[in-house]
Amino acid sequence: MGYKVHVYMQQPPSRVAVDVGEAELRLRPALIQQVSFEHQGKAETGLIEEIDPPDWESRGVVPNV
Repeated sequence: MGYKVHVYMQQPPSRVAVDVGEAELRLRPALIQQVSFEHQGKAETGLIEEIDPPDWESRGVVPNV
């Protein structure tokens, strides 16, 4: 089972996060976790630095990561 998330990606040297839309992760999202997902037909790898809202599971919403 995958986890749907809404991804905001920040690429160095920029400090601006870009909204790349929804993605599916194989593992449950967790802080400081390396994740891989597909974006525009290519594999991306990143580090989860923030999850909003932190109580996304109990609220039943798609988290922003």
